Amino acid sequence: MGKQLIKNCLYCGGEFISYACQNRRYCSNKCSTAARGRPKAFQRECPQCEREFTTIPSINKKFCSQKCCAIYYGKKRKAENAKHIYASYPERITVAGQRKKLSRYLMERKINRELLPLETIHHIDLDIQNNPEDCSNYYLYPDNSSHIKGHRSLDKLVPFLLKKKIIIFMNGIYEIANNE
Repeated sequence: MGKQLIKNCLYCGGEFISYACQNRRYCSNKCSTAARGRPKAFQRECPQCEREFTTIPSINKKFCSQKCCAIYYGKKRKAENAKHIYASYPERITVAGQRKKLSRYLMERKINRELLPLETIHHIDLDIQNNPEDCSNYYLYPDNSSHIKGHRSLDKLVPFLLKKKIIIFMNGIYEIANNE
């Protein structure tokens, strides 16, 4: 490997062995981190699942996962009767040992066949957690590009709805206007 050298750690002053080809200045990762002033990791409790997880101050994560964050804010916004819809994780169901989105399962039951992999369920009210048994909130697109065209058609409605003051854009979010 090469010639071994005995060096002194620039942080704690302790001796350590390094090879001549290495440019090590610290005896350990702990000293290297401390010398750079990196924040130490700390434990935090997830407000959704109450599980403890590790984070650092610069990241300042509040939840252990994206799923917990979506569930937490989904519940919070429903409780506050928000005027706009936020996507959350869709409900899933296990059928014959396979996990499926509940909306796909209900649509398959309605049309009496399995959906093709490219077929996409659209939630008419844009709330993926609204899954009525009669599928009245669903539209079945043959593929994802058609589904995207459906969503883009909403973009054409926005200027009209803003002009008629049916919706407003405030703080980065479209909301239903209070025309009282």
